[in-house]
Amino acid sequence: MPAQQINIYDLFSLNRSLPGEAISVEIAAQDHQLESEGVAETDERRRHLVIAFGILSDDSRRRIYDQALIIGRELSWDDLEWLAEVGELPENPMPAASTPDYGYPFGYPTAEPQTTAPYVAPFAAAPNMGVIEGVAVDRPTASKRLLLFIGDLFIVGIASSVVFGAFNIDEYSIFGYLFGGIVTVLYFIGFEIGMGGTPAKQLAGYQIRDIATGQKPTIEQAAKRNWWRLVSLLPVFGNVISFVALIILGSSINPGSGYLGAHDRWAGLEVVKKNGR
Repeated sequence: MPAQQINIYDLFSLNRSLPGEAISVEIAAQDHQLESEGVAETDERRRHLVIAFGILSDDSRRRIYDQALIIGRELSWDDLEWLAEVGELPENPMPAASTPDYGYPFGYPTAEPQTTAPYVAPFAAAPNMGVIEGVAVDRPTASKRLLLFIGDLFIVGIASSVVFGAFNIDEYSIFGYLFGGIVTVLYFIGFEIGMGGTPAKQLAGYQIRDIATGQKPTIEQAAKRNWWRLVSLLPVFGNVISFVALIILGSSINPGSGYLGAHDRWAGLEVVKKNGR
Protein backbone atom coordinates (compact mmCIF):
# COMPACT_ATOMS: atom_id res chain seq x y z
CA MET A 1 0.00 0.00 0.00
CA PRO A 2 1.39 3.47 -0.89
CA ALA A 3 2.71 5.58 1.95
CA GLN A 4 0.16 7.91 3.53
CA GLN A 5 -0.69 9.52 6.85
CA ILE A 6 -2.35 6.58 8.62
CA ASN A 7 -4.01 7.63 11.88
CA ILE A 8 -4.73 4.40 13.75
CA TYR A 9 -6.64 6.23 16.47
CA ASP A 10 -9.14 7.71 14.01
CA LEU A 11 -9.29 4.61 11.84
CA PHE A 12 -10.43 2.38 14.73
CA SER A 13 -12.19 5.11 16.78
CA LEU A 14 -9.70 4.81 19.66
CA ASN A 15 -9.39 7.37 22.44
CA ARG A 16 -5.85 8.69 22.19
CA SER A 17 -5.81 9.70 25.87
CA LEU A 18 -6.32 6.12 27.08
CA PRO A 19 -3.36 4.05 28.37
CA GLY A 20 -2.04 1.14 26.36
CA GLU A 21 -3.84 -1.47 28.47
CA ALA A 22 -7.27 0.05 27.84
CA ILE A 23 -6.62 0.53 24.13
CA SER A 24 -5.42 -3.08 23.90
CA VAL A 25 -8.74 -4.30 25.30
CA GLU A 26 -10.67 -2.16 22.80
CA ILE A 27 -8.63 -3.45 19.86
CA ALA A 28 -9.05 -7.04 21.04
CA ALA A 29 -12.80 -6.47 21.30
CA GLN A 30 -12.97 -5.13 17.74
CA ASP A 31 -10.99 -8.11 16.45
CA HIS A 32 -13.23 -10.53 18.33
CA GLN A 33 -16.29 -8.86 16.81
CA LEU A 34 -14.90 -9.38 13.31
CA GLU A 35 -14.04 -12.98 14.18
CA SER A 36 -17.58 -13.60 15.44
CA GLU A 37 -18.87 -12.26 12.11
CA GLY A 38 -16.84 -14.88 10.28
CA VAL A 39 -14.13 -12.53 9.03
CA ALA A 40 -10.95 -14.51 8.30
CA GLU A 41 -7.76 -13.60 10.16
CA THR A 42 -6.09 -12.92 6.80
CA ASP A 43 -8.64 -10.18 6.09
CA GLU A 44 -7.01 -6.77 5.81
CA ARG A 45 -9.16 -5.32 8.60
CA ARG A 46 -8.02 -7.92 11.13
CA ARG A 47 -4.42 -7.68 9.94
CA HIS A 48 -4.52 -3.93 10.54
CA LEU A 49 -6.00 -4.45 14.01
CA VAL A 50 -3.14 -6.78 14.91
CA ILE A 51 -0.63 -4.18 13.72
CA ALA A 52 -2.41 -1.50 15.75
CA PHE A 53 -2.29 -3.74 18.84
CA GLY A 54 1.45 -4.31 18.38
CA ILE A 55 2.11 -0.57 18.29
CA LEU A 56 -0.31 0.90 20.80
CA SER A 57 0.08 -1.77 23.50
CA ASP A 58 3.79 -0.99 23.85
CA ASP A 59 4.81 2.41 25.26
CA SER A 60 8.04 2.76 23.29
CA ARG A 61 6.47 1.77 19.97
CA ARG A 62 3.54 4.04 20.65
CA ARG A 63 5.82 7.02 21.31
CA ILE A 64 7.58 6.44 17.99
CA TYR A 65 4.27 6.24 16.17
CA ASP A 66 2.82 9.32 17.90
CA GLN A 67 5.92 11.33 16.99
CA ALA A 68 5.55 10.25 13.36
CA LEU A 69 1.96 11.51 13.43
CA ILE A 70 3.04 14.85 14.88
CA ILE A 71 5.64 15.50 12.19
CA GLY A 72 3.29 14.26 9.47
CA ARG A 73 5.48 11.40 8.29
CA GLU A 74 3.90 9.30 5.57
CA LEU A 75 3.80 5.62 6.48
CA SER A 76 2.50 2.52 4.75
CA TRP A 77 0.95 -0.41 6.58
CA ASP A 78 4.17 -2.30 5.86
CA ASP A 79 6.08 0.44 7.72
CA LEU A 80 3.70 0.16 10.66
CA GLU A 81 3.96 -3.63 10.62
CA TRP A 82 7.73 -3.26 10.80
CA LEU A 83 7.37 -0.93 13.79
CA ALA A 84 5.11 -3.47 15.54
CA GLU A 85 7.63 -6.26 14.96
CA VAL A 86 11.03 -4.59 15.29
CA GLY A 87 10.25 -1.65 17.58
CA GLU A 88 11.41 1.09 15.22
CA LEU A 89 10.41 2.59 11.91
CA PRO A 90 12.44 1.69 8.81
CA GLU A 91 14.81 4.41 7.61
CA ASN A 92 13.40 4.06 4.11
CA PRO A 93 9.84 3.13 3.10
CA MET A 94 9.33 -0.62 3.05
CA PRO A 95 9.16 -2.03 -0.51
CA ALA A 96 5.94 -3.82 -1.36
CA ALA A 97 6.30 -7.60 -1.19
CA SER A 98 5.56 -9.45 -4.43
CA THR A 99 3.57 -12.02 -2.46
CA PRO A 100 2.06 -10.53 0.71
CA ASP A 101 2.46 -12.71 3.79
CA TYR A 102 -0.36 -12.20 6.24
CA GLY A 103 0.64 -15.04 8.54
CA TYR A 104 1.55 -14.62 12.17
CA PRO A 105 3.84 -13.73 13.71
CA PHE A 106 4.66 -10.87 11.35
CA GLY A 107 6.97 -11.71 8.47
CA TYR A 108 8.79 -9.53 5.95
CA PRO A 109 10.08 -11.21 2.75
CA THR A 110 12.49 -8.30 2.15
CA ALA A 111 13.84 -8.08 5.69
CA GLU A 112 17.03 -9.55 7.10
CA PRO A 113 16.63 -12.51 9.52
CA GLN A 114 15.96 -11.37 13.06
CA THR A 115 18.37 -12.14 15.87
CA THR A 116 15.84 -11.34 18.58
CA ALA A 117 12.52 -12.97 19.31
CA PRO A 118 9.85 -11.76 16.85
CA TYR A 119 6.80 -9.81 17.84
CA VAL A 120 3.95 -12.18 18.74
CA ALA A 121 0.58 -11.23 17.31
CA PRO A 122 -1.96 -10.80 20.15
CA PHE A 123 -4.96 -12.72 18.93
CA ALA A 124 -4.23 -14.36 15.59
CA ALA A 125 -3.85 -18.12 15.17
CA ALA A 126 -0.42 -19.33 16.19
CA PRO A 127 0.49 -22.77 14.83
CA ASN A 128 3.89 -24.17 15.77
CA MET A 129 4.63 -21.49 18.36
CA GLY A 130 6.98 -22.17 21.21
CA VAL A 131 10.23 -23.76 22.21
CA ILE A 132 10.17 -26.66 19.76
CA GLU A 133 8.79 -25.99 16.30
CA GLY A 134 6.36 -28.39 14.70
CA VAL A 135 5.28 -30.16 17.89
CA ALA A 136 1.70 -29.69 19.07
CA VAL A 137 1.02 -28.05 22.41
CA ASP A 138 -1.68 -29.05 24.86
CA ARG A 139 -3.36 -25.82 25.95
CA PRO A 140 -6.59 -25.82 27.98
CA THR A 141 -9.84 -24.57 26.46
CA ALA A 142 -11.59 -21.46 27.72
CA SER A 143 -14.06 -23.54 29.74
CA LYS A 144 -11.28 -25.52 31.39
CA ARG A 145 -9.39 -22.34 32.22
CA LEU A 146 -12.56 -20.92 33.74
CA LEU A 147 -12.84 -23.97 36.01
CA LEU A 148 -9.19 -23.58 37.04
CA PHE A 149 -9.81 -19.88 37.70
CA ILE A 150 -12.77 -20.71 39.93
CA GLY A 151 -10.60 -23.25 41.76
CA ASP A 152 -7.97 -20.60 42.41
CA LEU A 153 -10.61 -18.15 43.64
CA PHE A 154 -11.80 -20.82 46.08
CA ILE A 155 -8.26 -21.32 47.38
CA VAL A 156 -7.47 -17.62 47.72
CA GLY A 157 -10.88 -17.08 49.33
CA ILE A 158 -10.09 -19.61 52.06
CA ALA A 159 -6.67 -18.04 52.65
CA SER A 160 -8.18 -14.55 52.86
CA SER A 161 -10.86 -15.71 55.30
CA VAL A 162 -8.21 -17.19 57.60
CA VAL A 163 -6.30 -13.90 57.60
CA PHE A 164 -9.49 -11.86 58.13
CA GLY A 165 -10.37 -14.02 61.12
CA ALA A 166 -6.88 -14.01 62.60
CA PHE A 167 -6.63 -10.21 62.53
CA ASN A 168 -10.34 -9.51 63.07
CA ILE A 169 -10.67 -7.66 59.76
CA ASP A 170 -14.13 -6.74 58.49
CA GLU A 171 -14.11 -8.08 54.92
CA TYR A 172 -16.94 -5.72 53.96
CA SER A 173 -15.03 -2.60 55.01
CA ILE A 174 -12.97 -0.51 52.60
CA PHE A 175 -9.79 -1.87 54.15
CA GLY A 176 -11.10 -5.42 53.86
CA TYR A 177 -11.99 -4.87 50.21
CA LEU A 178 -8.54 -3.50 49.38
CA PHE A 179 -6.78 -6.17 51.42
CA GLY A 180 -8.73 -8.95 49.71
CA GLY A 181 -7.97 -7.49 46.30
CA ILE A 182 -4.27 -7.17 47.03
CA VAL A 183 -4.10 -10.75 48.33
CA THR A 184 -5.81 -12.00 45.16
CA VAL A 185 -3.45 -10.10 42.85
CA LEU A 186 -0.37 -11.23 44.78
CA TYR A 187 -1.66 -14.80 44.74
CA PHE A 188 -1.89 -14.98 40.96
CA ILE A 189 1.22 -12.96 40.11
CA GLY A 190 3.32 -14.46 42.90
CA PHE A 191 2.60 -18.09 42.03
CA GLU A 192 3.10 -17.46 38.31
CA ILE A 193 6.54 -15.96 38.96
CA GLY A 194 7.64 -18.35 41.68
CA MET A 195 6.04 -21.65 40.66
CA GLY A 196 5.14 -21.16 37.02
CA GLY A 197 1.44 -21.38 37.77
CA THR A 198 -1.19 -21.08 40.47
CA PRO A 199 -2.03 -24.07 42.72
CA ALA A 200 -5.20 -24.98 40.77
CA LYS A 201 -3.28 -25.04 37.49
CA GLN A 202 -0.42 -26.98 39.06
CA LEU A 203 -2.78 -29.58 40.51
CA ALA A 204 -4.44 -29.97 37.10
CA GLY A 205 -1.04 -30.49 35.48
CA TYR A 206 -0.72 -27.11 33.75
CA GLN A 207 1.96 -24.45 33.87
CA ILE A 208 2.41 -20.88 32.65
CA ARG A 209 5.59 -20.25 30.69
CA ASP A 210 7.26 -17.98 28.17
CA ILE A 211 6.19 -18.94 24.66
CA ALA A 212 9.66 -18.42 23.21
CA THR A 213 11.93 -19.74 25.97
CA GLY A 214 9.75 -22.08 28.03
CA GLN A 215 10.86 -20.30 31.23
CA LYS A 216 8.67 -19.16 34.10
CA PRO A 217 7.15 -15.69 33.72
CA THR A 218 9.10 -12.61 34.74
CA ILE A 219 7.53 -10.00 37.00
CA GLU A 220 6.82 -7.80 33.98
CA GLN A 221 5.22 -10.65 32.03
CA ALA A 222 3.06 -11.73 34.97
CA ALA A 223 1.92 -8.13 35.55
CA LYS A 224 1.01 -7.75 31.88
CA ARG A 225 -0.90 -11.02 31.85
CA ASN A 226 -2.79 -10.03 35.02
CA TRP A 227 -3.35 -6.35 34.20
CA TRP A 228 -7.10 -6.82 34.38
CA ARG A 229 -6.76 -8.12 37.93
CA LEU A 230 -4.63 -5.11 38.87
CA VAL A 231 -7.37 -2.84 37.49
CA SER A 232 -9.81 -4.35 40.00
CA LEU A 233 -7.94 -2.52 42.77
CA LEU A 234 -9.06 0.85 41.39
CA PRO A 235 -11.88 2.46 43.38
CA VAL A 236 -15.47 2.77 42.12
CA PHE A 237 -15.25 1.25 38.62
CA GLY A 238 -12.28 -1.08 39.03
CA ASN A 239 -14.34 -4.23 39.46
CA VAL A 240 -16.64 -3.33 36.56
CA ILE A 241 -13.71 -2.78 34.19
CA SER A 242 -12.07 -5.97 35.40
CA PHE A 243 -15.26 -7.99 34.86
CA VAL A 244 -15.76 -6.66 31.32
CA ALA A 245 -12.10 -7.38 30.54
CA LEU A 246 -12.53 -10.92 31.91
CA ILE A 247 -15.35 -11.58 29.44
CA ILE A 248 -13.45 -10.12 26.48
CA LEU A 249 -10.21 -11.91 27.30
CA GLY A 250 -12.02 -15.17 27.96
CA SER A 251 -13.72 -15.00 24.57
CA SER A 252 -10.34 -14.55 22.89
CA ILE A 253 -9.32 -18.05 24.07
CA ASN A 254 -10.54 -20.20 21.19
CA PRO A 255 -9.27 -22.68 18.59
CA GLY A 256 -8.59 -19.87 16.12
CA SER A 257 -6.16 -18.23 18.54
CA GLY A 258 -4.49 -21.50 19.49
CA TYR A 259 -6.22 -21.18 22.89
CA LEU A 260 -4.07 -18.16 23.69
CA GLY A 261 -5.91 -15.21 25.21
CA ALA A 262 -5.13 -11.65 24.16
CA HIS A 263 -3.53 -11.13 27.59
CA ASP A 264 -1.38 -14.25 27.08
CA ARG A 265 -0.09 -12.93 23.77
CA TRP A 266 0.59 -9.45 25.11
CA ALA A 267 2.74 -10.96 27.86
CA GLY A 268 4.31 -13.57 25.54
CA LEU A 269 3.08 -16.39 27.79
CA GLU A 270 1.04 -19.57 27.40
CA VAL A 271 -0.88 -21.94 29.67
CA VAL A 272 0.18 -25.43 28.65
CA LYS A 273 0.13 -28.98 29.96
CA LYS A 274 3.37 -29.90 31.70
CA ASN A 275 5.60 -31.83 29.31
CA GLY A 276 2.94 -31.01 26.75
CA ARG A 277 5.34 -30.68 23.80
